[in-house]
Formats: sequence, C-alpha cells, structure tokens
Amino acid sequence: MSEKMFNQNSELEASQFILDVWLYRTAYCSVSHEESPDQNKREQIKRSRSSPEFGQDRIKIRKSSVSKIPFNMESELDVGKISLSKLLAEFSAMIDAKGLARKKDLDELKMQFSALQDENRFLRASVEYLQKRNDTLEYRLEVMENEGRKNNLLFKGLNNRDVEDSEFISTFCKDVLKVPISLHDIANVHKINIGNSGKHLLKVTFTRANTVREVLKNTKKLKGSGFFIDRDYSFAIRARRKHLLQFRKELLQKDKTKRIVLRRDILYVEGKKYIWCELDNKVKEMAN
Repeated sequence: MSEKMFNQNSELEASQFILDVWLYRTAYCSVSHEESPDQNKREQIKRSRSSPEFGQDRIKIRKSSVSKIPFNMESELDVGKISLSKLLAEFSAMIDAKGLARKKDLDELKMQFSALQDENRFLRASVEYLQKRNDTLEYRLEVMENEGRKNNLLFKGLNNRDVEDSEFISTFCKDVLKVPISLHDIANVHKINIGNSGKHLLKVTFTRANTVREVLKNTKKLKGSGFFIDRDYSFAIRARRKHLLQFRKELLQKDKTKRIVLRRDILYVEGKKYIWCELDNKVKEMAN
C-alpha cells in the first residue's frame, strides 16, 4: 500500500514539474513592456510550488481540457498514409474544380501555338510569292501593252478636224514637221474625245517604227504652235509621267537653268535619273 502511494506521489511530482516548466515558459514568452510580468509570473510559480493543491487543480484542468478535444488520431494516421497517386488525383480534382490550367493543357496550347506559327510563316511566304508573281505579271502585261502601242502617236490641238483623215495627217507632217509621210505609212487614224470639254485628239497608228521615231525627232518644230505630238503610253506609264512632270515643274521653279529631260517614265536631271516609286508613293533617284 505504501509503495503504491509512493508511486502516485512520484507521478504527481513529475506532473507538477512539467506544469511548472510550462508556466514558466508561458510567462517568459508573454512579456509586456508596460508592466513587469516577470515578477508576477515568478510569484505565480512560487505559489504553485508552495501549494500542491493549486498544482493538482491545474493538472485536473489540463487533463479535462485534453479529454474534451475532438481529435481522431486514427484519421490523422490515415491522412499520413495517403498514397502519392491518390494525392495527385486529389490535386488534379482540385485544379479541375478551380478551372486552372494543367501541364497537359499548357502542352496542348504550346503545340497549337507552334502550329499557328508554322501556318503564319507559310501564309507569309505564300503572300510574298503571290505579290512577286503579280508584280511580274503586271510588268509583262505592261510590256506587251506598250509593244502594241509602239507605233501609235497622239496628235493634240487639232480640234478643227472632225473627221478621221489619214490624208490630213500626211499633209500636216509634210507641211509642219517637214517629214514626208505617205498614206501607206499610216495604218489608222482614230479620234478620242477628251471628257466633256468638246476637245479631242487623234491617235495615229503608223506602219513602221522608223516613221514614229522620225516624227518625234522633229516635234521641236511645234514649239509655240499649240500642237503637240506624244507617244501612246499605257495607263501605268502615263500615271508615272504625271508625277515626274510635277517634280520637273518644282525643280524648274527653283532653278530654270537645270537641264531636265523626260523620256518614257524616267526623268533625267543633270545626269541623274529619277523614277516614280508606287511603293513609297514618291519620286526616288535611281541607283547607278
């Protein structure tokens, strides 16, 4: 009986010691600058040591508090033993529930983005190829059109003539230009009205290119007469010549002594060549 009481007293003293240590650590960690809690805690510790009843009450309170905690140790152990596959499945379900992107989704997006990049490069290459091909076809078409117009000349200022007369053109060239032109040299004469102005011009088609060059060589004799003779250029060349003539006008306004000559769609200025660039929409100097 005495041995049993001794064991109980030993357990009680051990519990009392543990409680004292806990009380001391609690008092030490909750120090305040406004008061002197160290002294109060020490007093409480002394009282607890001097009065066993106080310590026993604390032990009873602690035991009762612990017994009331709804803690299932078995469930905690179950959580600790969860498998990696199950944990990953739980995370996957949580990600799906929140609508977050997974690695698989990111990989799919990366593949789709890479496919779009490849398609975009292919489309760009196709567009560049089609653009170059279109430019080539337009150039060939323009060359063919100008080839068909190379024997044509436009006679302007002959508004008093209402008939398409080859004999009149032959006489005009002989008398004004001093170029002998027979009726056999003229293939066709066609009148073209200029809008609603009531004016018109004559498009004359000659049978030989040499006759055209001979007529153009003597057009300087028309200066001041009100008559003009020019080649029958294609629409594209006429558009470029229009811009170049405007550029020529601006240059002459700055310096009238400049030697400027417009041939076809190239403007020659003091040994330099200028062209109209449709891409940049401006006159540019040609590289030598």
